[in-house]
Amino acid sequence: MGGRHAAAMRVTSVARRRAGATLPELLVALAIWGIVAAAFFRTVHQSLRFLHDHTLLVEQRSQLQAARHVSASLLADASPIDGDLLALSDSAASFRATIGTTVACNTSGATVEIPPLALASAIPLSAFTDQPKAGDIVARFDTGPLASAIDDHWAHHTILAVHALTGACTTTRFADPVRDAAKVGLALDLAPPPPSGAGATPLRILRPVRLALYHSSPDWMLGFTEWNAGSANWNLIQPVAGALTGGSAGPLGIEWTWHDSIGATTAIPGRVALLDATFRAPTRGPMRHPGRIPGLRIDSLGVRLAFRNRR
Repeated sequence: MGGRHAAAMRVTSVARRRAGATLPELLVALAIWGIVAAAFFRTVHQSLRFLHDHTLLVEQRSQLQAARHVSASLLADASPIDGDLLALSDSAASFRATIGTTVACNTSGATVEIPPLALASAIPLSAFTDQPKAGDIVARFDTGPLASAIDDHWAHHTILAVHALTGACTTTRFADPVRDAAKVGLALDLAPPPPSGAGATPLRILRPVRLALYHSSPDWMLGFTEWNAGSANWNLIQPVAGALTGGSAGPLGIEWTWHDSIGATTAIPGRVALLDATFRAPTRGPMRHPGRIPGLRIDSLGVRLAFRNRR
């Protein structure tokens, strides 16, 4: 009995000694976990770097889209044959942009009445992105003396003064004489005076604007400004898209090529029929693609715009 008890004690002692991990086993486990942790953190780092680069690309392409959209939408209404293009270069353009459309519901002498924005009939006859003011241009659709459309054209008048007019157009069929009597429209004093009459005449309100590549430290931007007739100068230019390339960063962020109707390049505003525009932008920060040297990446976006009423 004594021998069997002693043997059992020795087995229990050995089992107890083997219940824990030895130092070599701990070192192997730590080495394995180190490899797993390194692989995990490397994957996280690569994912974060990919997210960073992707964010830079999305921002870059959104600015390129903004530059293309602003330029195309503003220039789309310009009519070279009507003198809407004023001055052109490879990275800037001055032109007359449409800031509103309306109808002349009553014309007397040099004054044109314009209906209120919200009529009782709910028919929108006036819409403006900015209120007309002295110095703006009114393009009046003139059908000419002929019955055909061959002599139809836009006649231009300069706004001398703008007046608020309660009950505008209530003496015509375009406004309700009772429900619109208290609503405020506009009266525009024009030069030269348009033909008198009560018929509806489509009007476009135009204002000289300028799009240009300019340096707004530290970036190059696509900027927008309007002509200030009161000071006879351009307002302070404001950024609308960017940053674009410029200076020593590479090719210019705006490259505009103006073509006439046969495809030849031209700098004469009245002969322009087509615009090829290219916009270039760098990423806001360096990208770190595997296997490539970290640095800014430049991308480009183009648009081709055909002008209306071109020669």
